[in-house]
Amino acid sequence: MNRRLSKALLIVTFGAMVACGESDQDDPAADVDAGSNPSKDNSGENNSGENNSAGDNDGDNTGDNTTGGENSGNTTEGDNSGGGVDGGDSAGSAGDMDGGPVGPPSPSAAGDVVITEIQAAPVGYGVDMDEKAEWIELYNPSATVTFDLGGCTFNDKPGEQTADFTFDPGLLIAPGAYLTISSATFTVATHGFVSSAVYGSTAGLSGGGDAPILTCKGVTIDVVDYAQAGFPKPEIFEGYTIQLNPEKLNGADNDLGASWCYGKQAFSPHPNHGTPGLANEACATATPALAGDLVITEIQAAPVGYADDAEAEWIELYNPSTTTTYDLGGCTFGDKAGDADGAIATGTIVPPGAYITLSSAMFTENTHGFISDFAYPASGTGLSAGGDGPNIVCNTVTIDIAKYSLADGFPDFATTEGATAQLDPAHLTATDNDSGANWCFSTVTFFTAMTLDNKGSPRKPNVVCAP
Repeated sequence: MNRRLSKALLIVTFGAMVACGESDQDDPAADVDAGSNPSKDNSGENNSGENNSAGDNDGDNTGDNTTGGENSGNTTEGDNSGGGVDGGDSAGSAGDMDGGPVGPPSPSAAGDVVITEIQAAPVGYGVDMDEKAEWIELYNPSATVTFDLGGCTFNDKPGEQTADFTFDPGLLIAPGAYLTISSATFTVATHGFVSSAVYGSTAGLSGGGDAPILTCKGVTIDVVDYAQAGFPKPEIFEGYTIQLNPEKLNGADNDLGASWCYGKQAFSPHPNHGTPGLANEACATATPALAGDLVITEIQAAPVGYADDAEAEWIELYNPSTTTTYDLGGCTFGDKAGDADGAIATGTIVPPGAYITLSSAMFTENTHGFISDFAYPASGTGLSAGGDGPNIVCNTVTIDIAKYSLADGFPDFATTEGATAQLDPAHLTATDNDSGANWCFSTVTFFTAMTLDNKGSPRKPNVVCAP
């Protein structure tokens, strides 16, 4: 009997002795081996015991594992389809060592997950609390792949040394799905929806522009630099998200400001607009076409504290629609009926429920206390404190006109310089604003110029008029 045959018989005999002597004992290692060896039914020799030893697979039996005959449990050809040169039952990857399924992958390439909505200027939560109502929305454009965001990181801008937030394993985003991450714990009662993860106060989104970034395993999956020119600015329409056009849901188009617009749909207990966790609404706009599509809600005809007060006049427009964003491009503004003192520029938009201002000069926070949306020509246009008729006309249709005069019961600017005449918030229609009884002077100071207070609520809801 040659040495190979003797060795084989010895191994078989020893294996049988082990099986007889230890079959009644609870041996976890043996159970694992018997249960996990996918080739054990292909050959009786696979239960011989050689695969039960890490030493046999990795050490002195290495030579036998690469041959094609004697060691049927670990051959590279023939009996054991589950074995191989990598050591049979010693699995090639940690994910399938026990034969179980591999989990969803992490995003690995730019655009695997896309930032589609940003709330950087929420309103209604109080001083120093609005920042705790910020959030961003993520979207999975894949039609087939679910991604696990576990281990990925979020920052409010690129280049930071440490992550503002690291996602926990198991946070999945399915194909075609949206999820939100927020600066605090959200509930339906407090914020209108429940976010999927909380990144906390370490990240803060600026209303003037920032660049939130999602990174996975060192790869930038997506970043949106909304500080760039062309992007809608959250600080212009506080409470409104900026959202990616649903026709542009990819990591290339969301780099372009033209692909973004303001959210439209009210979603929270406060006047915040957007579609958190849901498909975004179309970025389409319309030109006002009917009387009352826009309403004049505030008039500053007697500002104070300026060398030329005429260059600090303004009016406010309100969009009563809940669904339509209007673009005033091509419409005209006049200070009295029949006048068309200035054509309004395309891109002067009013989202649903929003307020904008048209002013006699381009206003800034430093010069006038707010940023105006459009400056009409100061020359030839002036709002008289004694009465006038500011109006908006689009395609020959008078959308609204506010003929304020003492004869019509309107407040007298000459007696309360610095304060705006404002429409009571219970009467925000183009019919109700024809009656002087629905107007009053504002009592809220919004800017002090040369020690003189200007009162009003430009680009914001008006204060209720006192009885």
